[in-house]
Amino acid sequence: MKIIMLGDSITQGWNGYQVTPYTLANTIEARTGNTVTNAGIGGTLVNSGNNCFSSVVNNYNFKDYDMVIIMYGTNDFGVQGESLNTLKDGYQQGLDKIKSDNPNIQIRLVTPIRDYAVGGGDMTWKNNVGVSQNMINDAVIQIARNNNAEVYDWRDNPVVTSPSQLAPDKIHPTDATYKSMGEALASWIGIRSQAANTEIDILSEIEQYKFIYFGFDPAGENSSNLWKATPVLSGSNDAINWNVIAEFPQLGNLRDGNIAKYNDYYWITGTTGLYRTKDFQTFKSFDVSFLQRNGYTDIWAPEFFTDYSDNWHLVWGAVSDSRHVYVADFDPETGEVTNSWQMVNEDHGMDPHIWKMNGKYYLSIDAYWLYEADSYMGPYTLIKNNIEHSDENGKTIWYEAGETLVDGDTIYFYCDHITGSVSGVADSGQMVVQTANIHDLSKWTGPQNVTSSINMRHGSFLKVESGSDATVTKVNLTHIDKPFDLGSNTKSNYEQCLSAINMIYARFGTLLGDSVGSNPVRLQLRSSGLNRATWLYIVHVFDQLEIEINRAVGTFRSNGFANIRTRQDFDYIELVRPLNLMIDTSYQTTLNNNWDLVQTTLNDLLAVLTKFHV
Repeated sequence: MKIIMLGDSITQGWNGYQVTPYTLANTIEARTGNTVTNAGIGGTLVNSGNNCFSSVVNNYNFKDYDMVIIMYGTNDFGVQGESLNTLKDGYQQGLDKIKSDNPNIQIRLVTPIRDYAVGGGDMTWKNNVGVSQNMINDAVIQIARNNNAEVYDWRDNPVVTSPSQLAPDKIHPTDATYKSMGEALASWIGIRSQAANTEIDILSEIEQYKFIYFGFDPAGENSSNLWKATPVLSGSNDAINWNVIAEFPQLGNLRDGNIAKYNDYYWITGTTGLYRTKDFQTFKSFDVSFLQRNGYTDIWAPEFFTDYSDNWHLVWGAVSDSRHVYVADFDPETGEVTNSWQMVNEDHGMDPHIWKMNGKYYLSIDAYWLYEADSYMGPYTLIKNNIEHSDENGKTIWYEAGETLVDGDTIYFYCDHITGSVSGVADSGQMVVQTANIHDLSKWTGPQNVTSSINMRHGSFLKVESGSDATVTKVNLTHIDKPFDLGSNTKSNYEQCLSAINMIYARFGTLLGDSVGSNPVRLQLRSSGLNRATWLYIVHVFDQLEIEINRAVGTFRSNGFANIRTRQDFDYIELVRPLNLMIDTSYQTTLNNNWDLVQTTLNDLLAVLTKFHV
């Protein structure tokens, strides 16, 4: 998708000294995968002066773009010479031109951030022409409504709350503030829009991973929109670090997503919907009236599960006199739901999750309580465990939405840690994960946060089946093209490489009928900024990967396995240590060349194991 951004010096990216590398356009492009043109011009107003919005639109043919993002108002307030009616007229004049060029373009308006240079940050203070910041923001919102456009109001989603987040001029954001603003707008736009999804083969993307997650990102939630959600699909090779594959705004506000595969189809359900898809491009919607029942409220989070006879069912929680768990029978061939509202024999019931394992059925409730039973209908017996219910100060730890993923003898237990991190949204928080052995659910390690470019919340996890197994058969590393992505890019590639190396040793051991390999110590990225810690992390990542890959190459060579692609012995690799102190084109080229060599070598090793069907 092609996006153009119009605005003043804040859109342009001025940080009080120069144009920052963390412009809103750069961050949105990096986070969403869309192409973003930065057309911001410093010192401009909506309808007065050179290059104002109502005139600058004539410099562009908006047929060339899928979306326009417009952010003016700072100078209209600060210059104190443009009336509110003049601003409104200019906005409408510019929007009329945009819509005449492209009636189908997505129009998004953004209100100006809080200004501490004029009025000292008081949004109600009126300038010389009787206009306050609140009046400008309200006008932008009304203009958006009049034009069926979306609007992002910084008052509902504040990033700038103190002059310390601005340059000394108290107008322009600092680099860190620009980055936070860009990430907020990127989440609002969506990591991948529906239009962007049509440009990728999502099924092929899924095959690059060992596990997938389907859930939602609550970005944009606030006190006026408590249940904001964008459905999202992500992939991982280690069950901890997740990469976004696609977002699905066409599924509406679907929360608590649950995914299951049946033959060539994926079934998706969640709070408010039931869908089937074959390609994640088109979705067939099914009736969910079975979830409605007089006298019941909080009918949330339906999930699929199967019994030991391979019959499909749905489970959900609801409140009548108290919370309970209910199930229905489900036909994955037709989508028909029968025998609805069978009450499960258990204690209470919030966010129920049922799975089968070790010849029994297991139930999670509230992400604290784990139970087992011989029948999925119960009765269930409590499993005593060490999952913490309170912190060191005795404060209750609020967990909810427990979900599991089983890989070999390891079970991953995910849940939402509710912290109220978003002002006015009591149910806000982030996902954490704990692990245990499938034969002993009393002892759990963790919790630790999952990592992703989005805020992963209540969703489900699925092991990707490729052929007869679910192993990593290929790594797909990404190049670095934005300086502020150095740390996250390196971490994502590195985690994928470690998963591949561990998989190579495991599969090679199967091939030889012996235990071979190593267990690399996982390096930790302890900074998200462009600083010495990140620089050292990148150096050490390549040092470790060279050692570990060459160790694997040596194992293949000593056992007589040649490179299928070159028809010669595997070559040891030599990576260039990225010691440049300046992050420039040469430094980025060094990193990208290293990743190309690492990717080629790992995929060559994996190709041998695939040939031998291990």
